[in-house]
Amino acid sequence: MKNNFWENLILLLILLVIVQTFLDDFARLVDWPVDARIALMITGFCFDLIFSFEFIIRLLFAYRKKNILHYIWFQRGWVDLISSIPLLLLNSGPQVYAYLFTTGVTGGAVGAFNIMKVIKAIRVARILRLMRAVKIFGKIHNTDSVMAQRHVGNISTLVVAAIVCVLITVNLINIPGVWPDTKSQLTEYRQQYYTHFQSLINTAGTSQTRINKFLHTFYHNDNNVLDIMYVNPHNGKKTICYSAPTTLFPLHIQNTITSIPEYKKRYFNKALFDDYTDDITVGQYTMTLSNKPIWYRASRINITLFAAVIVSLIFLLVLYTAHFARTVSDPIHIMYRGMILDHYNLEVKIIDAYKADEVFELAKDYNETWLPMKAQRLINKRKTTTSLSMDDILKIQK
Repeated sequence: MKNNFWENLILLLILLVIVQTFLDDFARLVDWPVDARIALMITGFCFDLIFSFEFIIRLLFAYRKKNILHYIWFQRGWVDLISSIPLLLLNSGPQVYAYLFTTGVTGGAVGAFNIMKVIKAIRVARILRLMRAVKIFGKIHNTDSVMAQRHVGNISTLVVAAIVCVLITVNLINIPGVWPDTKSQLTEYRQQYYTHFQSLINTAGTSQTRINKFLHTFYHNDNNVLDIMYVNPHNGKKTICYSAPTTLFPLHIQNTITSIPEYKKRYFNKALFDDYTDDITVGQYTMTLSNKPIWYRASRINITLFAAVIVSLIFLLVLYTAHFARTVSDPIHIMYRGMILDHYNLEVKIIDAYKADEVFELAKDYNETWLPMKAQRLINKRKTTTSLSMDDILKIQK
């Protein structure tokens, strides 16, 4: 009973972490505030910590029973490993550390990550979250057949592991044209705005009034340009000469902000999230450029991959499990019971589409040969045990 409680608790946590994994990218796609995304980040860290402890505890129990290899391989302990500790060390752990111990929106966390050269490792580690969906197959029993459960679990693990391996390889190699490279897209995106901004400043001349007019004319419909600041070269005074109208943003954002500074405070955090802003400086002017459009594309791709994995696993769980049970485990189960139980005489239903399969060829012999032989044996046994002679009847009458 106690063991069932913990297994059910782990199942609940797996379902919750699948939801959290989806919301992590969905929040970026629909512009959730920084506070909500921080809550998701901390939740993800807690999940990573719990699953890391779960793996360590299961490993210790396997060590005590001297079957570590059995746990790692046959009980898919390697899935528990790669979907817990690497994510804790390379993804949620550094993010929570940055949140707790870094000051300022441009704090040292991002710089520290660059020095450690683990940005790509963090991005790759996030892909491993897809492996968590596989863990659910070890907890949900939608069939009475242990063989069907194990078979479908192994197939689902291999399918998701293959997808993860391909994604990791593509992310590490960065094959041009094969997979969208977010870093290259950001560089190109920033360069386009820099070139246009520089051309605009040079065309407007030296008149600040003329430059301000140009800025309002060309950027008033562009919600990627949040604001443009002018720094007086003589006294260093900073002046906002352009600020994007809040009406450019989605309605749910318009209802929560009154100004661009408030928008930047509520929806951007350079130290924690990679979809921050870039500063583009031309002369005395500095543009605050939102990088969100590039990360919208990345989030859409991540959500699509996540949905593909989940739908594939659901198909395996619902459709293939039923197919395997109907064509393999159920016929074997019926034949096994028929062989060990005298009064179990159910025939195996032969499916015409699969009658050439070895299982159904065996089932045909079972139906046509074994069951008649069994019935005849039982008849003979019944005659032997119930036959009475005339002498026996006379003895009973006396």
